Amino acid sequence: MLGYERSYGTGRFVCALIEIFGWLLVVVGGIVAIIGFGAGGVLGSGGFGSPRGAVISGFLSATPGLATVGIGLISIMLTQQTKATLDTAEMTRDLLAISRNSTHGPFGTASKSTGQASGVRQEPQLRRREPLAKGDIASDGQDEKNQKSPWK
Repeated sequence: MLGYERSYGTGRFVCALIEIFGWLLVVVGGIVAIIGFGAGGVLGSGGFGSPRGAVISGFLSATPGLATVGIGLISIMLTQQTKATLDTAEMTRDLLAISRNSTHGPFGTASKSTGQASGVRQEPQLRRREPLAKGDIASDGQDEKNQKSPWK
């Protein structure tokens, strides 16, 4: 982003540490899953009595490594979400400062010192309509006895 002040240093530091830890979990979990799959296939080959049993035991042995990879990816995702929240807070603060420094006063009304009209849309004034007189014709071309409302 261009030219906004970075703050929340502690939050950003903690996010960086957790993100590094998450990437370490992904790498270590991947290695554990590969080793577990290989060792489970060899060790479990006689246990189930068929080559299919070796594949199943390999996947079961790789499960802790795959779970570690999943936990690492979730921690990375959450740190990136937290960084996005911190960026949103910083940019919102900048937008508030811009809003306060505009030609409008502190509550969105026109500033009395500039004499300019407010950029806020003005709503039209509500006015009450008079009831129809006995001989008047309604606006849709019908006479008053066919009209349900006594107001124009």
